[in-house]
Amino acid sequence: LLKIFRECAMGIFILEKQQAMKKFGRIQGTASTGTTMYNFGLIVGMILGVTPCSESLVLVAARTWQAEMLRGIPGDTKTAAAIAAKRLWPDESFLATPRCKKPHEGMIDSALLGLWYRRKMNVQPS
Repeated sequence: LLKIFRECAMGIFILEKQQAMKKFGRIQGTASTGTTMYNFGLIVGMILGVTPCSESLVLVAARTWQAEMLRGIPGDTKTAAAIAAKRLWPDESFLATPRCKKPHEGMIDSALLGLWYRRKMNVQPS
């Protein structure tokens, strides 16, 4: 993680803020929610442990970045994100490995989240 941080051009980690989701009108089971929150906390702790200050970590709610990056694209957020990413980066496959058949949703979301932050902060690519 420290190596990634040192190589990061902006020196900032942007993470999607995690929260319990409703499934069929009720909150998901405590086991899955607890595991997700524990892992998220562990990642945040590791980032804070290797960064010089807490300003290096930005937490963003999914609805916040999706509202801008997926504006005007129909469908659920996963489908809309794939469409938006293909429009922005037509030559990128977003396949996790050469053997994969479909684009990796996490890679797509990460790319869109990073671009959203760059636009928000008016940061030019290096």
